[in-house]
Amino acid sequence: MIDLNQYIGIPHKPQGRDRNGVDCWGLVCLVYADMGVALPHYDGWYARTDEMEALHSVADTERTRWKQVNTPQPLDVVLLNVPTSKGRFPAHVGLVEDSGMMLHAEHGRDVAREMYTGKRWGNRIEGFFHYVR
Repeated sequence: MIDLNQYIGIPHKPQGRDRNGVDCWGLVCLVYADMGVALPHYDGWYARTDEMEALHSVADTERTRWKQVNTPQPLDVVLLNVPTSKGRFPAHVGLVEDSGMMLHAEHGRDVAREMYTGKRWGNRIEGFFHYVR
């Protein structure tokens, strides 16, 4: 099992996909790459549209590569709805740790641990997804 503590404090960087900075999907890509799994980076999507729409598109596309599960395990991905001016979109992801905790990156904050079951995220859960090799 990979130690997620090593990712805490990596700065948020839009389109970031390495230890110099990551966005939420970039964090998932980095962790999975460290486990030997190459996920698509979707770098070019950001150049064509705003970040929220790009993340929504990535979330929809990636659903085909992931099996939705009811009981998340460590390193599964939690897909979260984010409110925008156009409504709520499943456009943020975090990596499940355990006991309702996730590791995630978001605008203006370094990679951090936060409860996905708490007041801030608990009512925004779209689903949990397990990567199928």
